[in-house]
Amino acid sequence: MSTSFLKRAGLVLLALLLLWGILALLRRGTSEDIAGFVLPSFDSAALNRITITTETDTISLVRVQGNDWAANGLPAASPAVNDLYNAVFDSTTAARSELAARSTASHARMGVEGLGKSHMLFMAGTDTVADLRVGNPTETGRGAFVRLGDAPEVYRVTTDLARLGSQPVDHWRDKQIVAITPEQVASVTVVWPGRRYALTRSDGVWAVDGVATDTTAVATMLRGYANLEATGFPTADELDTIDFSSPDGRIVLRGMGGDTLAALEFDSTAAGIWTRRASSGPVFKLAAWYGARLAPDKRALTGQ
Repeated sequence: MSTSFLKRAGLVLLALLLLWGILALLRRGTSEDIAGFVLPSFDSAALNRITITTETDTISLVRVQGNDWAANGLPAASPAVNDLYNAVFDSTTAARSELAARSTASHARMGVEGLGKSHMLFMAGTDTVADLRVGNPTETGRGAFVRLGDAPEVYRVTTDLARLGSQPVDHWRDKQIVAITPEQVASVTVVWPGRRYALTRSDGVWAVDGVATDTTAVATMLRGYANLEATGFPTADELDTIDFSSPDGRIVLRGMGGDTLAALEFDSTAAGIWTRRASSGPVFKLAAWYGARLAPDKRALTGQ
């Protein structure tokens, strides 16, 4: 075996050892960076403000009291806020994350350049708990590229942040209009275009203006109020066309003691049905078919 061959073999072995060392360092560096994605622990009750800024909108979620939040000053849907919180601070988020890029040259491609597609700030008092620059969905569509503050590293995070960051303010608003179980209701007074009646219960038996009813039809009507949610909200232009000064419809539900469980006013336009709790509060949109569900024709209730 020649001396030159041994030298070449030694050089090859040295090169392989050097390559192995470089790969080990890279793997260790990646592991450290993944650990770096872990957000600081804190008392979740201290979180009092979340701001989401996109190219077209700014959404301010503010804790009002307890689990009650407001979205741009209007009642917010607590489950939607909880979904966002869990997408960021769930204990498994770091475990489902990996380093995607180190260089700022990758920021534009991944959508995290500058403030990203959406900029999320989580505040506890005056302290910033998390500063996320959320970019494009990942290649699989099951996650998002995320950058922490001004740091150059980009992470591939398997959560719903890309979708949540792009939602309009209506997504965060509370859509529940009323939630009344049928067992609570003793009477329903309906004033609707083309019909007016009182549905009453006595000794467990329902009647419409003294006429016996179809129990299935009444049960279907009452279930409509068990969890009545809006299908949307009016735009600023639509709000200008809605007039509750002389509402097209009014429905009042009362309990066993005659107490008012809900009083709703309705205005119908070409865009659909608009409703609000009597005399005040936000305006909700309902699809046109809700009219027949909430205020069915008297004949539908009696089966005649």
